[in-house]
Amino acid sequence: FYLQEVYGTKAGWEYIWDYEVSYIEPVDSVWNEELVDYETVIGYDTIPTEDPYQGTFHAVSNNGIAVGEFGSSYTEKVPAYAKMGDKEITYLYLDENEMQGSAFAVNADGSLILGFAGAGLDMTPYLWKNGGLKKEDRVALPAPTATEFGGEIDYAAARWMSDDASVILGYAEDAVNGFWVMIYWTKNSDGSYTVHGDYAKKYYTPYVWVETGEVDE
Repeated sequence: FYLQEVYGTKAGWEYIWDYEVSYIEPVDSVWNEELVDYETVIGYDTIPTEDPYQGTFHAVSNNGIAVGEFGSSYTEKVPAYAKMGDKEITYLYLDENEMQGSAFAVNADGSLILGFAGAGLDMTPYLWKNGGLKKEDRVALPAPTATEFGGEIDYAAARWMSDDASVILGYAEDAVNGFWVMIYWTKNSDGSYTVHGDYAKKYYTPYVWVETGEVDE
C-alpha cells in the first residue's frame, strides 16, 4: 500500500497550453469552479498495490539447492536460497547495516554458499556455511591491499569455488579504470582465507589520461 495526497478545490482560471505554439504563454484559459488547489491537502487515499517480489538464481547444488538473490521490488535484493520443490525462500545471514547482496556459487551438497553483501560500493565477499543462518556460520573474505593488487581497488567480489571451498575465484574492481581483474583466495588451516592478487599485479596496469592526451601508467 502507499499513500496519495487528496487536494482541495478552488475557483480560478485554468490555462490551456499548446507547446507547438509556445512554451512561454498559454493559448487560452477557462474559468474552473473546481480547480485543484495544491496548497490545501484535505486527506490521504490509501491505494493498494501489489509488490512483485523479484529474484534470480545463479547456481544449484546436486541436491537442488538454488542460490541467488531475492527481495521486494522497492528495495535492494539480498542473498537467498531455495530448495527446489519446497516453494520457500531462505535468506542468508546479514548484519543490520548490510542492505543488499547475492549468492553466486554453491557446492555439491549445498552446505557452502559463496556470495557478497554490503551497502553501495562497500561490499564484502562471504562464504556461508551450514545453511548460513547465523553470524558464526559466515566467513568474510579479505580484499587485496594496494600492494598485493598493484593499485587501489573499489571492492572485491567472489564468484566461483572448488567443492570444498579450499580455492575461491573472483575479481577486484580497479579504482582507476573500473575494470574487473582476477584475484583468488586459498583456505588456511584455521578456516580463514588468504587473498592473492599476484596475477593482477603481474599482468594488469591501470592507466589515466593526462591533459596532454598521453597515457600515464
